This record gives sequence, C-alpha cells and structure tokens, in this order.
Amino acid sequence: MKTATIATFPKRTPECDGRGREAIVLQAGIFPILAASAESNRPAGAAEVTVWFLTLRNAVAMFPARPLDDRYADAGDRMEPFRVTFELAEPVLVNRSIAFDGLLAHRVYERTGDAGTAHLGLPLAETGGIWQASEVLFLGPVARRGVRYVMNPRWDRFDHGALADKRGKPRRKVTARDHLKPTLDRYEAVTARRAFVVGVGDTGGIEALIGGLDAIGKKSRSAGFGRLSGAPRIERLDSAPETLGYADFAGRPVRVVPKAVWTAKGLPDEDVSFGPARPRLPRWATADELCALPASHVIRPHERRRVGP
Repeated sequence: MKTATIATFPKRTPECDGRGREAIVLQAGIFPILAASAESNRPAGAAEVTVWFLTLRNAVAMFPARPLDDRYADAGDRMEPFRVTFELAEPVLVNRSIAFDGLLAHRVYERTGDAGTAHLGLPLAETGGIWQASEVLFLGPVARRGVRYVMNPRWDRFDHGALADKRGKPRRKVTARDHLKPTLDRYEAVTARRAFVVGVGDTGGIEALIGGLDAIGKKSRSAGFGRLSGAPRIERLDSAPETLGYADFAGRPVRVVPKAVWTAKGLPDEDVSFGPARPRLPRWATADELCALPASHVIRPHERRRVGP
C-alpha cells in the first residue's frame, strides 16, 4: 500500500494555517520520509512534531483542488510531438539545467496546492515514471557568466521565543546552524535570444499550464532574470521520432534518462555519456540513477534541426 507522510508543526509556527497546523504531503516511494529526522532538524521553537501515515488518496484529499483549465483536465488522450519556443528578453539563471517537467509541476502546484497531482499528473507522455520532455535548450550563440547569491534566514518569521535561555531570558549570543545558516549559491546566467523544449504530450494541456508564463529559470520573480519578451509558443510536430523528449531528432539525449528507459526505447549508446543523475520528480527528494546525460544545453545555429524543422 502506498503511504504518505504528513508532518505537522505546532500552532506558533508562523507558516501554519488557520487550524494551527501546516500539512506537508510526501509520497512514499518517491519522497524520502523527511519527518524521520524532524526531531533534530525541526524549526526553532517547535515543541513537537507529529507524523501520521495514511493512504496517498487520503493525503491528497487534504488539499482540495481548485479548478484547472479544461484543456489540462482533459489531457492524456491526445499525446503528440510538440515544440515550445521561448523568446528571451533577459539572461536566464540556471542551476545545471531547467527541466520542463519540473516547470510544469510547479505550474500545476500553483493552481491546485496538490503535490500528488503536481508530480504525477502532468500532460506529458511517460515511460517508467520518466516524463517525455526535454530540458530547456538554448539556441546559440550564448554568453555565460557566474552569479552568486547569499540566502539568509528570514528573521522576521523566526520564533523569537526560541532565543530565550532556560530561565526565559534573552540569549546574548545566538549561533545559527544547520538550516538556519546563511547559504552561498552559485548559478550561471545564460544570455540567449531563444530557447526550446521538445517532447511528446497533450499540447492543449501544456498550453493551459504555460499560458501567462512570463519568465523561466531561477530568481525570475525576485531579481528579474529569465524574463520573456512574449508568451511561449507551442506547436505540434507532424513528423518526429517517438523518442522525442528523451532524445532529439538526431538521437542525442536532451534530458537525463535512466539507462533502463534509454535502452528500452532502442536508443543507441554510442557517443552518449552515462552518469549519476536524478531524473524523477521531485529531484530534491529522490535518489541518483545511472542516466544518459545531455552533452550540452546549447544548440549551435547549424544544428537547429535537432529540435525539428
């Protein structure tokens, strides 16, 4: 039986809802049981952490779904090759790559608050749980530069009662550790004029999700990176290989694909690099697998046909 873990934190947790608790759904088998280490890594000031086990159906039911566009609701019956084109107005901030399945999952979660649907109900074809859509591919020439960000704790949302000592008096010195430490992240800013995604899916459902999308990549909302000059365009591709989204028209990997899926699809191993990667959603909570790896996320101008005519 599939299970899910619901972790609830005490009423004084700032992020809790009106019922005095915050619920986080974690699907067993895909998510690790994060609550197992909650006692040592719980938010400062948390007096207790309660963990329940229940069926995935009941867990998802705790998040009442809000209506989605009918084109998304009907997705699944019209799987066909597609290409999405992004016209870029600003450099895109990238951490290794931008996975299109992750972008769609985020758009679903924004509309439903349903983690199960966001990771398991995308309008894309799939094999072995691997969504058939490429990562974002930039049309060259491109310029790259490193960008560093320091992320600090949100002290305005911190439970300041935890800063008191055993006698209830304020501590004179507080050392931030673990998840409360400032962190230094390094990204790559990619400057290009255009980017593509190719794959197999329901074009109506995909269009419903990416409609209104005005930026892609990291820090697109907080710092203005990745802004688009227009709405993304999606088009059907009449003649395309059935493996499109795992590989391009030339048979090269365009996303991380488990070797078992790559082999099952009859794709060649020649000139393909294999290594550890996380091909499943959510990537922050899944394990590495041996995967076929894209050689580059940049398409040179003379290779434009790799993403279709």
